[in-house]
Amino acid sequence: MCSWTRDALQIMTNSVFVNFATLVVALCALYVSSQSRKFAQKAFSFSLFNNRYEFYCAFKRVSTEAEGTNYPLSGDLPDRIDNLRLESKYIFGKDIEDLLTNIHTQRLAIQAEYQPNDNSEKGMKCKKAIIDMRNLFHALNSDSTSNIDSYFTKYLADPDFRKPIIR
Repeated sequence: MCSWTRDALQIMTNSVFVNFATLVVALCALYVSSQSRKFAQKAFSFSLFNNRYEFYCAFKRVSTEAEGTNYPLSGDLPDRIDNLRLESKYIFGKDIEDLLTNIHTQRLAIQAEYQPNDNSEKGMKCKKAIIDMRNLFHALNSDSTSNIDSYFTKYLADPDFRKPIIR
């Protein structure tokens, strides 16, 4: 074999080896990136689930407290309900946001008109609105089909991160 054929064969062998090594490294990088993507998706799902579950627990506490008071707008309950309403926009669907917006709207209407000893027509209307709000919280805490759990089940039904619904 002449020297130029040997050199050409050596160059081709090195070139094939380099190409093969490049392919192996590229496949390894592809595998690592796909695993990183799966891990990032799981981390995001877990974080979102955790935030939703904490929100659910906080809403359950607020709802229970509001149901147990004569005037569901006393103390820091209105602020806690407003904070939950604002937070719901980012981690839940329209149904939860609408529920909390409805509570917020009722609360604003009641607070604008409420006078504890007002027995006029306006005062009676306001007292009826308070009773309606208490009934709403009662329905949310009951065992009916329109309770809190019915709103949150589809958001907390992630099979990877299941936690118990609070009873």
